[in-house]
Amino acid sequence: MSESRKKVAVVTGANQGLGFETARQLARKGYQVVLTARNIQKGKDAAKKLADEGLDVDFHPLDVTRTEDVQALRSYISSQYKKLDALVNNAGVFLESGPDFDGDKASALSVP
Repeated sequence: MSESRKKVAVVTGANQGLGFETARQLARKGYQVVLTARNIQKGKDAAKKLADEGLDVDFHPLDVTRTEDVQALRSYISSQYKKLDALVNNAGVFLESGPDFDGDKASALSVP
């Protein structure tokens, strides 16, 4: 068990882009970061890249649309760290659907 006096932050959708950089910056500020991603290999690769920079980053898989994943993350944080100081919910979901909606051609600029 890794009980830490450090502040603990979870960053969802952190295997690339803004989430990845947010995880990096929080770790540089001394947080224990739990980086999450839907894709396990991409998440592990991202966490390793930050760990290779000497940053305190852990990976846990998470698809924010799956209740069981959210509950598993909660249990993990509770057992490993006993606390959560910050949550950066960077992961996004696009739930629009219907017979007149083509999700493959959707744009954030065209969603009603």
